[in-house]
This record gives sequence, structure tokens and C-alpha cells, in this order.
Amino acid sequence: MPTYAYFCTSCENKFDRFLSIDNREVPLSEACEKCGCSTISRDYTSFSQPISTDMNMTPDKKTGGQWSELMTKIKKGTSKRYHKTLDAASNRRGTKWH
Repeated sequence: MPTYAYFCTSCENKFDRFLSIDNREVPLSEACEKCGCSTISRDYTSFSQPISTDMNMTPDKKTGGQWSELMTKIKKGTSKRYHKTLDAASNRRGTKWH
């Protein structure tokens, strides 16, 4: 669900709420956490911080290095013609685009 920014018109306290897109224009029924006032408005001037994502996730990073150990063991029992493909699998990142 998207995050929407709101503020209290009385004390100008700013806060975020997770709401479905269908409910984004529905006025909040809750009171301000800071002053208790019920005049809450949507804040269209601020943007919420996005959730950070590790775009450099590699198999080794995810498994704490065990992926490379596994690939080394597999390479010992396979033909050399497959080694390049196994090495490429170890260097992939957590995205669709390489």
C-alpha cells in the first residue's frame, strides 16, 4: 500500500499513513497524535522516504558466502564446459537486467 503524508491544520504536526489507493482521498477519521485536533489534511508538498532496497544483492551476499562454496563443489564434478555458466550464476545480481 502507498504511503500518504498528512498534517494537522492546528499544530502542523506531520505524519504518514499507509492507505489503499481507493481511500487516498477519504478524510482521516483519526485525531492528531500531538494535539488531539481532528482537522487533518493531506500534505501534497512533502514526499515520504522510499524503502531502501539493496540493488546489489548477489548469491554470495544473500547466503553469506556459501553459494561460492557450493559452486566450487559442483564444478569439481562437472565438465569444464559448464564452469563458465556456473561462474556467471555466481555473479548475477538481484535484478532482471544485467
